[in-house]
Amino acid sequence: LIFVGCLLLLEQMDLVTSFDFWDLWPLLLVLIGLNLISNSRRNRRQPFIGSVFVILGSYLLLEHFDLMPNFYLDWELVWPVLLIILGLKLFLDSQAEKEKQDNRFEKR
Repeated sequence: LIFVGCLLLLEQMDLVTSFDFWDLWPLLLVLIGLNLISNSRRNRRQPFIGSVFVILGSYLLLEHFDLMPNFYLDWELVWPVLLIILGLKLFLDSQAEKEKQDNRFEKR
């Protein structure tokens, strides 16, 4: 909020030209993602969801400012990758749960 306020003030003072606040709207996704990651102690899913927000927001920012290389995203390649990511997440969650149960059993 401080950063956005400073940018808007500089624009009103004509020290920054051609700044459009809406150019940075994907930055909100990045900030939401970082907040979810930093508060991950409460919920184990928050780091994953937060990472998705950060990646999506970063991608949209890079694309908006033409910093993203031009390539065609083929959805026939995307959905298997999403399945792989989901499978890895489920596997890692089950391993963490198994380790937690093993630790509980050893303490007895």
